[in-house]
Amino acid sequence: MIIALTGFPGSGKSCVGRELSALTGWPLTDLDEVVEKMAGKSVADIFADDGEEAFRQLETEALHSLDLSKNGIIALGGGSLLRPENAAILKGKATVVWLKTTPENLMSRLVEGMSGTRPLLVGNVQGKLGNMLENRAGHYEGRADITVSTDDKDPASVAREIYFSVISR
Repeated sequence: MIIALTGFPGSGKSCVGRELSALTGWPLTDLDEVVEKMAGKSVADIFADDGEEAFRQLETEALHSLDLSKNGIIALGGGSLLRPENAAILKGKATVVWLKTTPENLMSRLVEGMSGTRPLLVGNVQGKLGNMLENRAGHYEGRADITVSTDDKDPASVAREIYFSVISR
């Protein structure tokens, strides 16, 4: 079984993924890390040097490279499911979990953790986040098998909720 975590930047994909990996003993693959390894540079540098479209293509190639036949957890990039081909790769092979978070909590998390590692949010974070929320929510909702709220929950609690909702049933 593959659990693919999706959601906006700051929703907790990587943190929840680590907790879920510890809970299940399954390996965690952070798709951004796979992309960075393939490109030989950071996500921020890929965006700066090559642009978003180049990053999205690398993201698709990275997703294609994963072995989806074994148990595991994938922390998808926040925009991974914007490409229909990425959703198609996961369809029938993974349970996609949308980590849904209110705009207020996302803003708080992103401002606290902002370190230049989220290239699509550099500059006017609030304005850019609002645009992302508007553009992406339908993609997450339409492509997720289940939705789990991360509001007012720590990553371990969210991981347990996913475990009992998806894995142990």
